[in-house]
Amino acid sequence: MFVEKSRAPIIASALSTTSQVCFGASALNTYAPGTPVVVMVHDKIGQAYIIGSVPSVLDIGKRAYHDYISQASRKRVDDCHKKYIKEKLNGQMIDWSCWRPWDATLASEWGAVSTTGIGVSVDDFMLRASVNEFCGLYGFYHDQLLRVAGWNMQVWTAGSERDAYMDQAECNDTTGYSPYPWEAAGNIEIGMPMIKEFKPKDYQCPLGVPYYSHWENDNEFQQPYHRTQKFFGYLGQGSRTVIHAPPKGVLRWTYKPGSAGSATPPYESSIRGKDGFSPDCGGGSKERDHEEKPVYGLQEDNTGLDGRRFITSSKGIVLSKRILLPIPQRLRRPESGEGDDTERDYKAASMFGSGPDHKITGDIKTTDSKWPNMQRATAVLDLHGYLFNYAGLHPFYWHAKDYKTWEEQELRQEGYADVNQKIPEFSQLKGSMYLKEPTPKEWKIDHRYNQQKFYEQESYISLLEDGGVVIGDGYGGEIRMVAGCVIISAPGDVWLKGGRDVQAWGGNDVILRANKSIDISATEKNVRIKAERNVLVLAGNDSTDREGGILLESRGKTIEYDFETCGDEIKFAGVVARAPHSNVVGLAKQIYMRTGGGEVEPGDIVLDAAQGSNDVITKSNNLYNYLKESGSVYHFFGGQKVGGTNKANLFQQSVTCLCGPIGTDGDIFCDGNVLCDGSVLVAKGHILTEAAAKGAIFVGPCDGDCQGQVRAAVERFKNLIDVEIPNVGNQIDTQKLQEMWYTEKRAGNEKVMTIMEFSFRRDEDYNIPDFMLYEDRWQQMARLGGKSPEKWTERPVTAKSCGKTFPFPGDKWLNSEPAYVEQDFKIVQIEDGYIDQSRGTAPGLSSEYAEPEFKPNQPKIINGNYPIIPRT
Repeated sequence: MFVEKSRAPIIASALSTTSQVCFGASALNTYAPGTPVVVMVHDKIGQAYIIGSVPSVLDIGKRAYHDYISQASRKRVDDCHKKYIKEKLNGQMIDWSCWRPWDATLASEWGAVSTTGIGVSVDDFMLRASVNEFCGLYGFYHDQLLRVAGWNMQVWTAGSERDAYMDQAECNDTTGYSPYPWEAAGNIEIGMPMIKEFKPKDYQCPLGVPYYSHWENDNEFQQPYHRTQKFFGYLGQGSRTVIHAPPKGVLRWTYKPGSAGSATPPYESSIRGKDGFSPDCGGGSKERDHEEKPVYGLQEDNTGLDGRRFITSSKGIVLSKRILLPIPQRLRRPESGEGDDTERDYKAASMFGSGPDHKITGDIKTTDSKWPNMQRATAVLDLHGYLFNYAGLHPFYWHAKDYKTWEEQELRQEGYADVNQKIPEFSQLKGSMYLKEPTPKEWKIDHRYNQQKFYEQESYISLLEDGGVVIGDGYGGEIRMVAGCVIISAPGDVWLKGGRDVQAWGGNDVILRANKSIDISATEKNVRIKAERNVLVLAGNDSTDREGGILLESRGKTIEYDFETCGDEIKFAGVVARAPHSNVVGLAKQIYMRTGGGEVEPGDIVLDAAQGSNDVITKSNNLYNYLKESGSVYHFFGGQKVGGTNKANLFQQSVTCLCGPIGTDGDIFCDGNVLCDGSVLVAKGHILTEAAAKGAIFVGPCDGDCQGQVRAAVERFKNLIDVEIPNVGNQIDTQKLQEMWYTEKRAGNEKVMTIMEFSFRRDEDYNIPDFMLYEDRWQQMARLGGKSPEKWTERPVTAKSCGKTFPFPGDKWLNSEPAYVEQDFKIVQIEDGYIDQSRGTAPGLSSEYAEPEFKPNQPKIINGNYPIIPRT
């Protein structure tokens, strides 16, 4: 330094207010060149000691760089404090503030402030250590408020780092966590060198590595490996949390080395000795290896700026509601000497120390070698028990002295709850529509909630590691999607309700099975059952001796059969059994057919064998016909055409008329006369009479009046047989057959018999203006993977009135209009499975991601293209 009175420069050292021994804190402040100081010069050794600096007068205020202890602190001050500034020549006041803060007072503040505003200050009500108002630590006496501010901020701990930056118009806030200290320091493999030591001759020598310290990372680009990372700001958008595992074979985690080349030698500014620099200068370097490998992604939780939440896990996701949740209770602080200690009974991180290993797994071993996926889904509550009662809290469990890890049984003893899931009284469903709500436990939450109800019922959504999904409720209901099947079950009822249609399509079978009854009902229209082969209906199975029958009932009242069209437009009533090319067979212990009785209206029983072209055949031991006393039995001949009856037989209680010769292989007995208009011929034997026994050996004559009476009687019978009784036959043919059965829209009409067929509904009956069927997930997987199964081709039911008819959705949407949509992917590509397209190296983002859109689909005809997996 230069001293006044023309003395030569002298070496000087500033006095300090702190200790100067080898331990403790020492003052760091220095004096800038050109600073006026007060010195004390030793008169013997020629050395000086700086006592302090001399404040200069600020004669030009605009050159001053005053700062503030607290922003806005000068907003409200008395006018006397600034009056002199308003006067001419500043009221002759001199600025001798020596760069002190503008809002300094006489309240004994302590601190320092630099030209750039960086400062430390302490007063009775405030503490600050700051760079500016947005970067610093502030403590306030009032409200005991602590403010930590940083336009850009880093927070480092042994196992976590937080970086919050405003990076080129992007605000990013990233925090990473690691459970292991060696990974937090960048080492993936335990035992790898973590720290490299440099000697003083290396880093204190200008020709060495002065940019290093005594202890440095072993690798120049060492980076902490954080298994859990949370991103907010631009990188995280709404938010992003990821969990991952390190890649196989990577020993340490590093940043990518830059391409700036080797470091240039530092500028040499030290004072050389007469012999130059010390020959013992060292040097050294650090590792620079870097290996880029992708981590094993385990879990992602993302929220977009549009509010969309998308969560995924490579292992599984469990969302559960359960009542017994053992929360570990802290017993000792980490620094306690009575807690878990690696030198006695604890194995830190299950790696270092003398305690047992911390057992943990994510896989519960299956014991069903054939269907392990089904066992995993069925035993899902074991998975939940392992996860919630051990896996989630297992670090606390092994910290046995630091934490009390409660057992569920202990929570039960405290009266919190008895079980996670009480077994419902399923027998209630025998007499009730629903299960009753169980009795809840009541826990006090706080003075606002007071007592709240908690139920011993467990519900869950489990996404299993094999891709299965299990959804369960606390009453026993479950949806189980696993092994290619979906199983919906409940102790009570399973309802499938659609405001419009409920559809069930089976590529092989549709099976409905009930322990008691099956009801099929259509409120407004029709029920159709169609089988390409047989329809089998059984009642009263032989495994039971109880009743069981088949009732086909029609309560319709029309006698017309209108099958001029198909579908819902047909009109008829009654019961029709139609087999145009085969038989209608009735097999029973007894067969009973009747009209009239009870509410059944009386009517005729008509048997028509091809309108008289074929036969009615009976075969029995006996044939009994019961008629009224006034009833008759008619045989009409020549009646194949209406009005064509020309002969007839008549059987009545009072008379019998036969229209042709009578032959018998036995005797004829009569209790009256025999009148004939011909001869009585006897080939063998004789004619025996009572008159012959009295001497009348000759046949008496029949002339005159006798002959007239005989001929009249014969003519009478001939008229009955040839005219009157055939007229009755023609009348019956007309009234009972033609008008009742053969006329238009009657069951015996040949056209009706031809067109009276089963048919599905017409397209206009289905009334579907815009049907579209999108392929199922499994169908899409099979198609894209080149494993397309068989295709379903629906066969039509042909009706003569309207041609080919089809089940839902009808002929148009099955065969004419492309209505089966196969959707290809644009981002997902197929390489022995699904994998997403490459994004491309920035800034060359591929078009699939730059302008994402779904690939246009190409609908196909459903029939013949709909994939199914029938049993062989």
